[in-house]
Amino acid sequence: MLNRPTVVRVVVLLMTVAAGGCDAYMRVSAVVTDSGGAPLKGAAIVLSTKDDGIDHVSYTDAAGVGEGGLTYGPGSQPRLLTIGITGYKTFTVTLEPNHKYSCTVQLAREIDTNSSSGRCSQ
Repeated sequence: MLNRPTVVRVVVLLMTVAAGGCDAYMRVSAVVTDSGGAPLKGAAIVLSTKDDGIDHVSYTDAAGVGEGGLTYGPGSQPRLLTIGITGYKTFTVTLEPNHKYSCTVQLAREIDTNSSSGRCSQ
């Protein structure tokens, strides 16, 4: 029979091992507009990983708002966020695995001379 201090040590050790192998979830929320500030419905929000090739695709609603997410584990590589819609230049940024990002993106029309722009913050 194990005494109480030994049982506590075993439980703590098992919890530590289990927590070390758990994956975390990365969530990205985005507001996508055109260069004039009008919301873009149906813009694709794509999150991809270079290390395991998993992609997550979601789309913006009528207000130009959308969310996406991926799980990541210890030592994960950066994620690539790409936002685009037909007729507009895409916006792409590399994000370090983190719990939550909030992005504001303006997409330029393909015929415009300027590029799409945006920023993401934690």
